[in-house]
Amino acid sequence: MTLARRALACSLWLVACGGGPQTTTGDDTMGALERYEAERGVYSEFLAFDEVSAQLPAIAELKLALALAIRPGDIGGSELAALLRDARGRGVPVRAWLLLEDDDGYWPGAGNLEAFAAQVDAFWAWNEAEGLGVEWIVVDMEPPLEQSDALAAALEGGSLLDVLPILMANRDLAAHEEARAAWVAAVEGWQARGIKVALVALPYLLDDAADGDDDLEDMFESPVRGVPWDEAAFMVYQNLYSDPSGARLGAGLVRSYAETAVAQHGPRAAVALGIIGTVGKNTTSRGYEAPAQLAADLGAAAQAGVAMAHLFSLDGALAEGDGDPTLWLGQAPASDAIPVDDPKVVEARALIAALDSL
Repeated sequence: MTLARRALACSLWLVACGGGPQTTTGDDTMGALERYEAERGVYSEFLAFDEVSAQLPAIAELKLALALAIRPGDIGGSELAALLRDARGRGVPVRAWLLLEDDDGYWPGAGNLEAFAAQVDAFWAWNEAEGLGVEWIVVDMEPPLEQSDALAAALEGGSLLDVLPILMANRDLAAHEEARAAWVAAVEGWQARGIKVALVALPYLLDDAADGDDDLEDMFESPVRGVPWDEAAFMVYQNLYSDPSGARLGAGLVRSYAETAVAQHGPRAAVALGIIGTVGKNTTSRGYEAPAQLAADLGAAAQAGVAMAHLFSLDGALAEGDGDPTLWLGQAPASDAIPVDDPKVVEARALIAALDSL
């Protein structure tokens, strides 16, 4: 056999056995576990990517979806890529919780879609080129940071009257409708590219539908109605509400808002529950004093027919659990029946709805 024929024979043998030269792509899924179907999620906002990586075994054990905060400067980074590949290898579904620079408002909303869309484009191109396996983005729709800071300061002062001038200054229904149309087009465009789009928004927006207008959405810079979200979650955080004595309203608040979310968004409805600990962008108030209170909220959401609950946050669960997040994130839903018409909850929601009539 000539040298050439021997080389040809060796090459054919290597190819047949899978040992020949191979072209690699970014979509390297060898050794990856099949992605599990999560029925609960957790947000991670401020932890370093290596800190999140260290918690992936616990996240996988609890079968949680991870909503991972990603800022513009993170895209293309080796640490983020390593985390996403590690998560994919463990079967952990990751959602890209895309956040803007502070100067651009931090959270997407009515006035900064252009900046947010640019971030979606940049992340998705990288995600596909590197085969990182992310299928969802999270649109955390809230008032821009400067306005949110002012609202948070007013609310911590204890007077709803201090909030009114901030909200009323936002009212411009014509501009709001233009923003809504732009968001509808953007979400439809992302979905056409295979991107699943999850909304998370303030619960007050659920009190906006009764009178047929969008005044509350307009005040909170959040064009939600009519946008074809694949999932629509609402932040029913206990620290957003209290009775006149300052006490939290409890699981009845979650049951009430979860019922409304299902009525308005059907099977796409979800809730976000919190706050675990004191970790937040512009608040240090806690929603829970004990894990049992979170279990009650999880039970209330389930009783309302909500299939998906997201917990805020991994950061807080680590801090409150002395490094073990499972104490909080692994809570089973409580089975105690939760009333949907708790008088304190009805009163609190009526106050929010009253803003809609101004």
